[in-house]
Amino acid sequence: MNQLPKLLIIVIFILQSAMLIAADEPQGLLLSHGDPSGKEPPRSVFIKWGTSKTEAIQELGLTCYSLSKFEGVEMCIAGYSWCADFGDATSDQYSAALYFLNGRFYSYDLKFPERAFEFTRDTINARLGEPTGQKASVVSNRMGAKFDQDHLIWKTEKTTIYLIKRQASDLTHGGMTVRYLPIANKVPSPKVGKAPF
Repeated sequence: MNQLPKLLIIVIFILQSAMLIAADEPQGLLLSHGDPSGKEPPRSVFIKWGTSKTEAIQELGLTCYSLSKFEGVEMCIAGYSWCADFGDATSDQYSAALYFLNGRFYSYDLKFPERAFEFTRDTINARLGEPTGQKASVVSNRMGAKFDQDHLIWKTEKTTIYLIKRQASDLTHGGMTVRYLPIANKVPSPKVGKAPF
């Protein structure tokens, strides 16, 4: 008879934990637009996972490109004045590329100045806790100069967040990729090329 209340308490704890995880789960991307002339007030748009490409284009004026390597995948670039919104705590620009599978939003990449890495990491930690994976290394530029590198990953029930201190193509900028797994897991394998011989 005493086991039933203990079991009930355990079930309630598990349900509450699941609700907390779902509440912290990334739901999409918040972008803000500032008018360089200052004539219009800034505005924000939240793009939820699964939003149609058509709707996102209407909201943001995206420029889209088909990725021929992946069937059904398109990359769309938010204009320079649209940036990921990390609140008023930073003045750094976080440029965004959004990805759509068969017209549905499932992933985004952010590019930011390397100096904003710690702020970005701390902001994600505050929301999701410590990363589920982390790796430190050293990278070199073309002249052989060495720089510290950090790779971090957070895994939630429906999303995976990757954060890197320095991008391979530009060591002065970091990057972040967020993928919504219920759609991202349906992205087909890349097409294989034909050998030229």
